[in-house]
Amino acid sequence: MRMLYISASPKNCIPLETERSYEALQRAVAGLIEDGQLLLDRIEQVTFDDLVGYLSIRGGATTFNDNETTLPCYVVHFDGHGAFGRLCPDDDCQTLN
Repeated sequence: MRMLYISASPKNCIPLETERSYEALQRAVAGLIEDGQLLLDRIEQVTFDDLVGYLSIRGGATTFNDNETTLPCYVVHFDGHGAFGRLCPDDDCQTLN
């Protein structure tokens, strides 16, 4: 099985200890990784486009038939800050609506 660890710590929020969190996750699944039962991937400061791109390659985002995907990603572990709303499409705005 493949697991993806993603983190996001926006500049205007209290910084998170994502490295420490990732290391704790690695320790927790170390046995599965050593036995070849789990692959752990990581994307830091993830964007929506990063996530969609990764899942499109690994199956899952737009692929219902993952027979041709060697090892699809079925687990996503998110560690970070988030916000509800839509980001204003104007590049200078940077405001959630």
